[in-house]
Amino acid sequence: MLEVFRSLHIHDPGGVLLCDKLALRAVSCACRVSEIMEEGITLVESLDIKRQPIREFAAVYLITPTVAAVNMMLADFADPRNPAYGDVHILFTSHLPDALLAKVKTSPIVGRVKTFRELNFEYLAIESGAFTLDAPDALASVFSPSSTAAVPEQHKAAAQLSTLFAMYGEMPYVRFAAKGHPSSSSFAYIVQEKLERLGQASGCFARAGTRSTDRPTLLIVDRTIDTLAPLLHEYSYQAMIHDLLPIADGERYAYRYTSNRGEELRKDVLLNETDPLWPTLRHMHIADAIEYLTTNFNQFLAANQSATKLGKKGGEVGLREMSEALRGMPQYQEEMARYSLHISLTRELMARFKTNQLEAVSTLEQNMALGEDSDGKEVKGTKLVEQLILSCG
Repeated sequence: MLEVFRSLHIHDPGGVLLCDKLALRAVSCACRVSEIMEEGITLVESLDIKRQPIREFAAVYLITPTVAAVNMMLADFADPRNPAYGDVHILFTSHLPDALLAKVKTSPIVGRVKTFRELNFEYLAIESGAFTLDAPDALASVFSPSSTAAVPEQHKAAAQLSTLFAMYGEMPYVRFAAKGHPSSSSFAYIVQEKLERLGQASGCFARAGTRSTDRPTLLIVDRTIDTLAPLLHEYSYQAMIHDLLPIADGERYAYRYTSNRGEELRKDVLLNETDPLWPTLRHMHIADAIEYLTTNFNQFLAANQSATKLGKKGGEVGLREMSEALRGMPQYQEEMARYSLHISLTRELMARFKTNQLEAVSTLEQNMALGEDSDGKEVKGTKLVEQLILSCG
């Protein structure tokens, strides 16, 4: 995405990036504001709010190809004598329908357009190896017996998913679980149709591999392939954080800590790949994450025993001692700051694990999932209900 902004060659005094809701969330996942500003964009604004004209600035519209978004963009230049911005760069997140293209061509904006591109960018790259289509209501829309939006929701998701493969120029084999829910097969055929239409309209798959081994496979499954997972608490580091702690926007955490002056402070931190420890820790079991932090902290103490009295005591240290040691090492704060957050998080997670009696809850979950207890004895439904009520106090 940064390469796209760089290719616009925005000059002083700068540019304004204008996005609709989906585009703003997509670009926020892909780039940091500081990175965008380095490419000449000095302001990021939402397309659907009232804005003050800045005629000396270039406008960069990153929007979805919808009637609403196109109309809001064209409204900024409805009066040729009083435009909202100077030069215009238009970036659509996916293919623009012919009817909307014709509408843009007849607008006063045309004389100002310096860039016009279709990016294929309607997904949120939440991690280096994971993405989402930002559709929190899709589960109810597709699977609720009373829903009338199942087919439109599938078409919307398929169109978004096709942009991911178009971005990489890869035409996948589409496969689905034949014994799964009927939605898997219907969605698979819709995705195949969207991919073929997108390829014909834009030629985005022209350079895709011709050999069968060159093509990726898109495997579409549903919850029926693993019905037990929803019954069980997940104890990997990332899963516990999202389950037990107040996380905003999928990654923002209000971190409270004590400074080396004894002051109680609060700082908003991002639990994403900008944190150098996060990619290593996030998928570890909580016990492995604690062991990793403890081992690395002890290695630091071994290499810098003069830094703190704690290092002279010998032996390994626990999470509490690690937190205290960090506050007493101002000369190493920058180097050790990345550990401080995660040491605090693991302590908080284990405290909530005990407070919420999750060990007992997990035993019940395992018994429900397997139909037997740890001794191999069959468990009864009524007995499980009694135990569940008792475990909840």
